[in-house]
Amino acid sequence: VFGLRMVQYENMARYADALASAREGLALFDMVLPESDAHKQAALAQEIATIEALIGKRTNRTIASLIELPPMHDAGMRMVMNILTDIWSPVYILGDATLARLISALLVRLSLQHGQCEESAYGYVTHAITLGPVRRDYEAAFAFGSLALQVNQRFDDRRRRAKINQQFHAHVNLWCRPMHSCIGYAKEACRSGLASGDFLYAAYGASTESWPALV
Repeated sequence: VFGLRMVQYENMARYADALASAREGLALFDMVLPESDAHKQAALAQEIATIEALIGKRTNRTIASLIELPPMHDAGMRMVMNILTDIWSPVYILGDATLARLISALLVRLSLQHGQCEESAYGYVTHAITLGPVRRDYEAAFAFGSLALQVNQRFDDRRRRAKINQQFHAHVNLWCRPMHSCIGYAKEACRSGLASGDFLYAAYGASTESWPALV
């Protein structure tokens, strides 16, 4: 119920209300998103350190190999992943970049520890924004973005496909590939959004296609 209300608030451009609803829903699973800037920064640093410990830094895993993670079965954890995925855009639009990055990192860390689900792809593709434009590790960012596309295909998840393609084209692909190569992903975001009923991301894809097209 909180998740449905959150999405409805987003569609009404009531982004602060959407975040409040997400907090209520997550609290049912003992997850609390920090509110102060200092606590957000500290939580984000901890999540990134944990992710790096789980892949790359202390193991022989590569980002691409994460496609082999087992599926996530815990129903409660899957609901947490669902809420975190749907609240990312309202938080981003509210201008709370640190909280948006923290949500992305949470999605990645939970996938590494509990297995992969459809929403893992959204965590990967938005975590790429932290790795690329923020931390300047564009190679890792592109690897996470590519992984997101593969995970979406692995689960044949058409419901989230618009979101994955939109974020990949608008925030990931343009740093590592020619601008014209973004257009196809924007078109797919629009097409799949219209097909699945994700009209918000269909609109995002249709409008932001103009960015690489103008260039």
